[in-house]
Amino acid sequence: MIKLMIAVNSKQEGNELFDYLEKKEDITIVGVEYNGKRAYERIISLKPDVVLMNMILPELDGLGIMERLMSNLDMPRLPRIIVISSVDNPSIMDCACQAGADYYIMKPYQLETLYNRIMQLQITFQNERKGRMLLRDYGSVQKLDNSEEVNDGYLETEVTNVMRKIGIPAHIKGYQYIRTGIIMAVHDIAILNYITKLLYPSIAAQYDTTPSSVERAIRHAIGIAWTRGDKKILNDIFGYTVAMERGKPTNSEFIAQIADRYRLHYNIKMHA
Repeated sequence: MIKLMIAVNSKQEGNELFDYLEKKEDITIVGVEYNGKRAYERIISLKPDVVLMNMILPELDGLGIMERLMSNLDMPRLPRIIVISSVDNPSIMDCACQAGADYYIMKPYQLETLYNRIMQLQITFQNERKGRMLLRDYGSVQKLDNSEEVNDGYLETEVTNVMRKIGIPAHIKGYQYIRTGIIMAVHDIAILNYITKLLYPSIAAQYDTTPSSVERAIRHAIGIAWTRGDKKILNDIFGYTVAMERGKPTNSEFIAQIADRYRLHYNIKMHA
């Protein structure tokens, strides 16, 4: 059963959507809101699977809702979001997609088409969840390319120490995710070429969360390190790979640079 929430600015549209979708056996409507701020609060409390949302809403618009959801690290997973809009502007569409919209549908629309899109998005999400079990089990990988053993206990201790030196607080979720990602990358640096398809889902499967939550938490942790951390230590670790003046590194840059240090260490040790 799909938990659906509706957030629109017209009671007429809200009633039409409710009357049509409540009759569907595979959908349960958990709420209808006409205020953006209230809609955001209900999304947090009700945790719907899919949200139908107008871009223009009182107090907090659609973009604002999506931006708050993306930055809310306490959300176990984000809902699928379908934006319903009368604004036929490519820039607005692009902003909506970047903010987290999964689908953008223009008015006027067919209710049957909208229902089909809801079902397609939910099926895609379910397939992604199932697909996690098909990913490589990095917890069982204990070797580098030349088959020499890696002492994961030592590696975890070393990575933990360097993260503390950098200034990433141990209590935030991104701390655990980054440490796991670095250890994965030490075993197989190629995983960083598939960061959204493999690394984030692999970490998410270990911590029972979602790839998008992993990505956001890692980005948040790096942001903390880059704004509050010891600049000298950051420069010692990253050198000229990432210029301090151009801002924080990407998630993959950050993980790759630290992982490379330990891969080099193990390769030197193995060939000594």
